[in-house]
Amino acid sequence: MFDASTNCIVYIRVSTIEQKNSGLGLEVQLQKCTAYAQFAGLEVIEVIKDDGVSAGIPLSKRPGGKRALDLLVTGKSSNIIALKLDRLFRNTTDALTTCETFNKSGIAMHLVDQQGTSINTKSAIGKFLLTMLAATAELERNLITERTQEALQVKKSRGDHIGATPFGYKRKGHKLVPNEQYSILLWILEQYEAGHTLQSIADKLNRQNLKTIRGKKWSAGTVWNVIELHKLKLAV
Repeated sequence: MFDASTNCIVYIRVSTIEQKNSGLGLEVQLQKCTAYAQFAGLEVIEVIKDDGVSAGIPLSKRPGGKRALDLLVTGKSSNIIALKLDRLFRNTTDALTTCETFNKSGIAMHLVDQQGTSINTKSAIGKFLLTMLAATAELERNLITERTQEALQVKKSRGDHIGATPFGYKRKGHKLVPNEQYSILLWILEQYEAGHTLQSIADKLNRQNLKTIRGKKWSAGTVWNVIELHKLKLAV
């Protein structure tokens, strides 16, 4: 008999090749998550992965993340398992907002190894720990960002070029000016503003045989990076 209350989704994600080959690789995440599911008496109905996708992309805009949410929203599963909080979310607000939505729908989020402990958000303790750990993680990120910005301000005051060259631009001295790919960049921004998904934009670019700045095929992650680098360029 169908029982979504014991069904679970395993969600695994890596953002870079380096991470893929490190201790947080997809295989390691899968092993730990499936072992947890067995221990907790949950049945894994699907393993969903996002390979090469940044945490900065909201869960709903990742190819695998959207699939996971669809299974949860449609009631096919009442549980989602991930190794750590940062596999699922980009910041504290994102995590807590989604967790609250999950709770109202009777969906439990399970974090297998969050700073040495497992968390199940169906319990009061689990919710409390999630709130504290998410806030701590964001504080650490903000402190790193603050120190980085201070260092960048020093470089800017010296007139140094800061950061990588965004897609659609080239360097001219200490400045960035549009290059031959600028029209593609504008098209990507228009598509994103019009509500098209990152994956659909990547698919269209690949069908036109257009390459990334490194001459590779497009993915949802590379489209997101292009958009974010452009925003950073405008903010400088």
